[in-house]
Amino acid sequence: MRQIRIQISSFFPAGPILACLIFVLAASANGSPTAGVRVERRAYLMGTTCTIVIVAPDRSTGLAAAEAAFAEIARSEDRLSTWRDDTVLARLNRFPVGKPFSLDARMFDLFVRLRELRDSSGGGFDPASGRLLEAWDVRGAGRVPTRDERAAALAGGGMNLLRLDAAASTVTRLAPGVLLDAGAFGKGEALARAAEELRDRGLSRFSIDFGGQVSVGSDTTGEGIAIADPRQRDRPVGRFRLNGLSAATSTQSERPGHILDPRTGQRAAAFGSVTAVSPDPLVADAMSTAMFVLGPEAGLQLAEERPDLEALFLMQTPAGLRARMTPGMRELIVALDIPFLSTKNHKESR
Repeated sequence: MRQIRIQISSFFPAGPILACLIFVLAASANGSPTAGVRVERRAYLMGTTCTIVIVAPDRSTGLAAAEAAFAEIARSEDRLSTWRDDTVLARLNRFPVGKPFSLDARMFDLFVRLRELRDSSGGGFDPASGRLLEAWDVRGAGRVPTRDERAAALAGGGMNLLRLDAAASTVTRLAPGVLLDAGAFGKGEALARAAEELRDRGLSRFSIDFGGQVSVGSDTTGEGIAIADPRQRDRPVGRFRLNGLSAATSTQSERPGHILDPRTGQRAAAFGSVTAVSPDPLVADAMSTAMFVLGPEAGLQLAEERPDLEALFLMQTPAGLRARMTPGMRELIVALDIPFLSTKNHKESR
């Protein structure tokens, strides 16, 4: 067995929420099922580091596939970033209230899915709450808004104040406070596009670590994904496997106060962390935020009611760190060094 490590672009440090642990995508020259060349590429996109590892038939195929996946992520950034003025989302946020804004089919489909995720989460996830982020100055030094400022931000925003017209493929902002922000779904959407690009090229053995959110193809071996202690993010407390799945984690430990409850306008309670696992990276990204906002009880029920979602909650208690998880998540766990509490399986009772 031989492993080939190819790294062309520079490495930009980041603070990942999840860490890939030794994905052994082996390269072999003996004609075995693991035959292939391991290619690794890193790039800085959407404000974080993205690492792609692929086992391809040859080096040129792997490099071309990695570049194509990065290009998909760059296209997502061109559509969804609100740190720039020229993206689709930024232009929509400036577009006159009450006037339909045209979207291509891909973007319109994304808006439809965002509304479904918002509705199914009971409002725990709402990407049209940008005015609330401004009130708390989440992107800046941070501040605590007054009660009146929070009320104004809540009253003037939310996905319920967006009109979607499927026949015309348009979206209309119904109030000036409706500002879209991709912070809770942008990486998931970009990851979904990148993974789709690799699969379309016939590549199934890959892992993509995008600033902590991970997507893993099928036929992937290795030690799995690290589960970080929410109190000390560089200390793993266990690991789990992914096969054709994506995982995202939300926590307040690294940036206190950056997750807001779009239902109340307040900061989400900092109980620990929640990891969402789904075949769809967009669902994992959005629902990790939603479940953190909802908290361990309501968040766990949400995960158990969705057939495309599993969850792991790590909770800080007086007795120490404790875990709760969906039954499906328990099947993915390889090791966990903290006590866990059993949960009722709502999925099996449906």
